[in-house]
Amino acid sequence: RSRLLPKAGENELALPEGFEPPPALIEEDDDDDKDAEAETGAKVATSSEDGGEKEEGVPPPAAAIPAVPFLYYDASCDPSSTIEYLRHGRRGMKKKKKTKLSRKDAVDEYKSALERSAETSNYGGCIARSIVKPGRPWRPPAEGDEVFSAIASAAAAASGGANGEAQAQASPGVRAGRVRYVVGLERGNHAPRSNEGSHDDDDDDDDDGDGDEKKVHQRAAEAGAAAAAAEALLTDAVEKNAGIVVGMYCDLDYSSPDVPSRRPDGATTTGEKDDQLRRLRSTCRAARRAGVPVQIRASPPASSSSSDPTSADADETADESSPRDPYSEVIADLGKVLLEEISSAEEEEEEEKDSSESSSSSSPPPLRVHLSRWSGRAEHMTALLGAFPEGALWVGMDGTASFGKAAIAAECAFDVPLSRLLLETGGPGVIPADAAAAVGREAFCHSGLIPYVAEAVARRKTSDAKLVTAEEVARAASLNATALYASLTNEET
Repeated sequence: RSRLLPKAGENELALPEGFEPPPALIEEDDDDDKDAEAETGAKVATSSEDGGEKEEGVPPPAAAIPAVPFLYYDASCDPSSTIEYLRHGRRGMKKKKKTKLSRKDAVDEYKSALERSAETSNYGGCIARSIVKPGRPWRPPAEGDEVFSAIASAAAAASGGANGEAQAQASPGVRAGRVRYVVGLERGNHAPRSNEGSHDDDDDDDDDGDGDEKKVHQRAAEAGAAAAAAEALLTDAVEKNAGIVVGMYCDLDYSSPDVPSRRPDGATTTGEKDDQLRRLRSTCRAARRAGVPVQIRASPPASSSSSDPTSADADETADESSPRDPYSEVIADLGKVLLEEISSAEEEEEEEKDSSESSSSSSPPPLRVHLSRWSGRAEHMTALLGAFPEGALWVGMDGTASFGKAAIAAECAFDVPLSRLLLETGGPGVIPADAAAAVGREAFCHSGLIPYVAEAVARRKTSDAKLVTAEEVARAASLNATALYASLTNEET
């Protein structure tokens, strides 16, 4: 069996069946035998299963024909977070010692792990997150960027080595060694809060409320302009880097409390949740207009104590004076925004049909959504999948599915259809259980551990009636990734 080899002295971590390097790499190991054969002119006889020698020109039985090679992809990773995790969040934690690595050492370790993955498995590539900033048009990371150079180095090893030679044998649409990016807005880069702006105390004395009305219109105009600028920033990154930027991303994180407060002038402030919702709407609109998918991560994760926001008595039992369960709130808001986008797309399509210029114009394609690192309940996942047509929404699963006590993740892994599944690493600390057990405290999550995520999902899907293999899961996820992010297979980029 192939092995994902850690550094010398560490435990070896065996790959699941089906993730061996492409045939070209295995053949290189037999060079000595080939050289000896060439020198002597002798032929090495091969034995058949029944012990006899195979006859030349006789095709092997169907069962002996190897499966078409495939490549696996990490559908969402965050290299910068991984480097920070290696520097500060991994070593010496049990002893509460702050053992730190230099940035260079962290990058080198990350790079080494990815290169081993490219050399010892059928690693195909990854989709990395990258921030766009106002006034700085997004460009592919320069050679001097150590973090992203590490990813590119592994990609080069994959596409230039055995994986590259296996391209001709691989399934249609599968290419190795691809690094692509999804771009997102920097925190704070979004439409301003609806109550932000100037607060002139002199206007508070207007009896007719004209001053307040003007403020409302002014803030609405500012919010609209800021949203348009943010959307333009995202679409510009896609249009000017076609094939390199393959999507957009946005997080909806309600993990921190968000309590409204009062300004000295009496105006109520809106919280971080409102800002995040505006950012999400802007990102969804930009993604749909640019014709690329959007990755969305919703948190906090569901827990056994989380209430169901879709239950019939949810509103009756809620007390306006008490805060809502953060998970219930984030799922409700996520569903609301996505349904709004579906409705908006349908309305635009109808308007295009009714327009006299419909023959010369086309409406934006429907929004395509990648629910990255899904951590919600199975019933909510199923409801979202049902609200979107086939080919419009996918669910990303990470190493959480491998955890013994992660009952909610296990249920989701069992229920998610293979046709809607993506595999990803997500957070650097979410290490598949098998990898963590084999490597120990030195383990960290990177794109080369996707086979173990696939194995975890396969175990959850396996029942007395049906056996599901890690290879089957990874093959399906690979097809989904290349369908959603088409330029993973684009030879020109």
